[in-house]
Amino acid sequence: MNFSPLFLNLPLPIVTHRLIMKPAHPDDTDMIYPAIVESYDTLKNWLPWARICPTAEENRATLTTFYADFIQRKRFVLAMFHNEQFIGLCGFNDFHWSIPSGSIGYWTRLSES
Repeated sequence: MNFSPLFLNLPLPIVTHRLIMKPAHPDDTDMIYPAIVESYDTLKNWLPWARICPTAEENRATLTTFYADFIQRKRFVLAMFHNEQFIGLCGFNDFHWSIPSGSIGYWTRLSES
């Protein structure tokens, strides 16, 4: 029987004593976009998508793509919260399910670093 990531059951949200992680969703734009603007000068040095600061509308479109990719199990971009405050994104990307392997990346808003 072949493994299909579509049937991967993920226990969400992920809750620890300090952190809650859940799939990033377009409805999170009002929380996430201000963190991007706040952290842009740092993000642009490290993240290809941050070469130009996105607009709120562009950020919503990106979050829509992230959520669609999550549903399709192509990548997992999780929003991280501490005390109900958005603090950053964590992405699990570039999966090779046959190995299995992938990559992880994250960023936290400047005020939380």
